[in-house]
Amino acid sequence: MKITNWRVIAFFSAYLVLGLAIYKDYGISFDEPINRANGIVSIQYVGEKLGFLAPSKEIPKLQEYYDRDYGVVFDVPLVIGEKALGYNSDDKSQQLYHFRHLMTFLVFFLSTLFFYATAASIFTNKWLPWLGTLFLILSPRIFAESFYNSKDIVCLSAFIISTYFLLQFLKTYAWRPLLLFSICSAIAINIRLTGIIIPAIALGWGVIDLLRLREKAAVIALKLGVYALLTAAFTVMFWPYLWEAPLANFQFAFANMSKFRANMEVLFFGDRIPAMELPWYYIIGYLMITTPLLYVLLWVLGVVNVLKDSVRHFSAFWDNFEPWRTQLTFLVISTAPFALVILLKSTLYDGWRQLYFTYGAFLMIALYGLDWVFQWGKQQPLVLRAGQAIVLVQLVVIGGWMGLNHPFQQTYFNAFAGEPVAKNFEIDYWGLSYKQGLEWIVQHDKRPHIKVVANLTPGVYNRMLLDKSERERLECIYLKPSVRDTLKREALECDYFITEFRYRSDASPYTKELYSIKVDGNTILAVYDGHQLAR
Repeated sequence: MKITNWRVIAFFSAYLVLGLAIYKDYGISFDEPINRANGIVSIQYVGEKLGFLAPSKEIPKLQEYYDRDYGVVFDVPLVIGEKALGYNSDDKSQQLYHFRHLMTFLVFFLSTLFFYATAASIFTNKWLPWLGTLFLILSPRIFAESFYNSKDIVCLSAFIISTYFLLQFLKTYAWRPLLLFSICSAIAINIRLTGIIIPAIALGWGVIDLLRLREKAAVIALKLGVYALLTAAFTVMFWPYLWEAPLANFQFAFANMSKFRANMEVLFFGDRIPAMELPWYYIIGYLMITTPLLYVLLWVLGVVNVLKDSVRHFSAFWDNFEPWRTQLTFLVISTAPFALVILLKSTLYDGWRQLYFTYGAFLMIALYGLDWVFQWGKQQPLVLRAGQAIVLVQLVVIGGWMGLNHPFQQTYFNAFAGEPVAKNFEIDYWGLSYKQGLEWIVQHDKRPHIKVVANLTPGVYNRMLLDKSERERLECIYLKPSVRDTLKREALECDYFITEFRYRSDASPYTKELYSIKVDGNTILAVYDGHQLAR
């Protein structure tokens, strides 16, 4: 992939500068300390296995570790990096998580380059790669999570990059794209087992090519076999949990993925529902209410036109096979996973983030829809100008919203969510806004010791992002709602109570609000006087 156009270089340079300017603005989410721990446990296992680390009493054994089946291809390098930079100590916690956020952003930034390159290789309209990349960047939740979601966003990035090499491999069956594609496929599988979709698609198209290109069948069969072997080998190599029993442990991880071990309550359209009992349309509903409506509409148009093209050219699709295959690849990636999780009744929670990996393909299909609008508009100049104006205005509106609500873009809901959003859905379920809440406390209270009670663990985690001098005077614990209900007044008293309202839409038993953060009129975090409790 070569990008030499100065306009493209300027665009991506500006985006990179923006990311470098704001990556420290985001808080620590629920999952980040867990992901880091996964990396530490795996490094200890590898070190003991290879003989360069002594056994540790403090770090759990990998085979006994609760989250042993999680892929660590991203977390292990981050832990090695933090160690090399000297950030792996309590007094460097702020630098440590800033480093993690920076690395997560850089991976996503890299994927935007590949997204642009993929679109540029497909569409003749020179504006579509630009617009598609803007759609990707100006997706509010994706934008925010590209700094801290080191699981789902990194998986999305791996899918975007893997899809680029998938198309390159299928065009040429050359050795270089084969090697790069197998590495990217293994990384995608390692991050989330849903990555297995990538080799499944590659091998499926490969079998069709064996029938379509009989004169090259021997070469294609060889390359497909090598790809499958390399992907399997790299998957095991990158995933220490698989080393001792690759097949058995892979099956265990796959079973856990399809029926995830969690049953927390999820607020969905005003009802609190256990995660394992959510309605089948939960995942589709969340995509519909948290994605800009323009992108959803264009995706629908894209699906309709891809299906129309498929029907129209079906009798002669061998003659125009490659464009059709590309369209269908994106259609399958953007739809099949949703069908699978519905059919398998997979456990889902916290929105549709477990399927973020489909979003690159989703936007590619949206570009097919936009391309159809532009093509149709050539015969209808008024329609073309109206379509261009709508896209431009929507991008300005979305970008403006993201700027005004920085750094809380992860709380975005579109008009389909209805009102009031706070009564119908968890807004800041990641707990990112605790960072700003704790900063407000230490800025407004200069006492040498401050006791804070948080609603959930991210309140404790975000203390690590305070400056060292502020961390030392702030004590923070968490008491989840069910625990608070069992405690007496003396155990609940503190200087401040801070909550993002997850699992409970009020701050009871605390009554006096001192500070709040609002997005679109909805309170996403509030700080209360810890001495003012309901009697």
